[in-house]
Amino acid sequence: MDVRPGRTWDLPSVDSWIPYYFDVTLERYAVPDGTNGIRIRRATDDVELSRLRDPARAVRLLYGFSPNGRYLAATYREQQHWTVWDVPAARIVLDDPRCRHGITFSREGDQLAASHSDGRILRYDLRTGVETASVKTGRPVDWLSLSASGERVLGCDRLGGKEIGVWTFATTNALTLTAPDRLDNAD
Repeated sequence: MDVRPGRTWDLPSVDSWIPYYFDVTLERYAVPDGTNGIRIRRATDDVELSRLRDPARAVRLLYGFSPNGRYLAATYREQQHWTVWDVPAARIVLDDPRCRHGITFSREGDQLAASHSDGRILRYDLRTGVETASVKTGRPVDWLSLSASGERVLGCDRLGGKEIGVWTFATTNALTLTAPDRLDNAD
């Protein structure tokens, strides 16, 4: 096995790495730069490869890259919703004000599921920015994960929520698993 030393970063504290969002190949990373947008840099030498910038908004938080590295989700100080950038094209492909809660990319990276305040999870085709399916959950969901096919979505609430739901986009059927207050060891 060929192992070579990699790149390291000197950071003032362990929390300082949090703004760095790497793509799945660990070749590029994105870092928010306030009103200057989002800087995309090469991991090996910090060379800036591109900058994603909307002059009317200041970056607040990054969600990260899609698995294919093409898309990057972010929120801005002036808004409460997620925006998705097409990184190579340096353009916004999804800017739906209803995307205020949990989001997740598909495994291929060309779809996004987003939980909305109206209690639905919507699935978008990022190549077109078009909503392709939705399912009613009855409440906003904070953490999401799409199945490999993109037809089912798992979600759960944050901050002590006790339910995990699995919904199918093709129907509105849901399977909800409720966590007990405590687990007893039956042995």
